[in-house]
Amino acid sequence: YFKLSLENKKDVKLNKYFNGFLIINFDTIFLLNPVKKRLYLIDISGRKKNEYSLFPDTIKGPIPGPYVNTVMPMVLEKGDIYINTLLAGSVSHNPIIKLNLATKKLDFIYRYPDVYFNGFWVSGYLKIYNTFNNTKGSFIYSFPADDYIYVTDHTAYERKYFAKSYYIGKIKPSFTNFKKFIHADVTVRTKKYVTNPSYYSILYDGYRNVYYRFTHLPVSQKRYKMGDIEKSYIKNVTIIILDDNFQKIGETILPEFVYTEGMVFITKEGLCMANWEESKKDENKIIFSVFKLSYSK
Repeated sequence: YFKLSLENKKDVKLNKYFNGFLIINFDTIFLLNPVKKRLYLIDISGRKKNEYSLFPDTIKGPIPGPYVNTVMPMVLEKGDIYINTLLAGSVSHNPIIKLNLATKKLDFIYRYPDVYFNGFWVSGYLKIYNTFNNTKGSFIYSFPADDYIYVTDHTAYERKYFAKSYYIGKIKPSFTNFKKFIHADVTVRTKKYVTNPSYYSILYDGYRNVYYRFTHLPVSQKRYKMGDIEKSYIKNVTIIILDDNFQKIGETILPEFVYTEGMVFITKEGLCMANWEESKKDENKIIFSVFKLSYSK
């Protein structure tokens, strides 16, 4: 492993605002500052090689902010970087940043699916989860309110595939009345998200040529009312397994309060997910459990 220190790197000036990265190799590391809407290209020594603005010149009004993490990664493809965004309360904008590294040209592309225009959604449903199949050059998107996943190269084609969980019913808009939506406070909005089902991330497993789509099951009204910070707001998880043609081949429900589905990665051994319970035993370690794909006869 290697360690990258940004302390005393005055030319980068990321400080506490840095919260996203993409590592291509030791000479090509992208760091995201979502507050300043800047993307930095550095090397392993921390030396800044380039800097890119994520402020659009063509958008008037509220500007979508870059929104990335482990399960919403930046993607570098054919000289362009693709970055998810989030704009609270809005689905009418183009939610993906496309930045050309050579020209620094910035475009906002793509769109939310049709289901998002049937009502009004709290912010938890507006996050966009993605993965990338580098063999096919395909971007795969999972939207929290949509049973379908979307596959595109952002150039010539787009297809959608039904990838619904066995364990949830129809996902309904958070609000159908606009006035109630804009006047709802944080408590109401939180309850609307936590006590209703949603889809979460999607991951491509290149070793086994399958995809994992995560589902969040709703918290019961009874458990929500308990107000237990460790249990009342945490949705249980299922993992939908899709083959290379995006056909569903299985689904696994995970035990409650054991794993942290936002801390995941793929290895030759399998799907690695942070084990919350095991990690509590030593605050200096994060313990990962390995899930191996198996086929029932």
